[in-house]
Amino acid sequence: MTGLSTGAVTGMVDRLERGGYVTRAQDPQDRRRVIVAPDLESFARDIQRHAPARAPVTLEFLHGYPAAQLHTVRRFTADLAAAPAPTEPAT
Repeated sequence: MTGLSTGAVTGMVDRLERGGYVTRAQDPQDRRRVIVAPDLESFARDIQRHAPARAPVTLEFLHGYPAAQLHTVRRFTADLAAAPAPTEPAT
């Protein structure tokens, strides 16, 4: 969906992992897959460092949503990421 090659995505995840922004874990149900999870504390810490006036509300707004809605958004984004890419560019 991003148009990036698998090598470019691996390089991007490598850099995010070295920076402490994500962690990798083996998928317990499929040994060929790797699960990449964000480290929200690192994001929040660095947002606070670089944009202190905005940071306190950056992640706090999530607390205003019911768990069911957050689950729906998470499912939507996962489905969107798993959707096959279009065969032709949209006109």
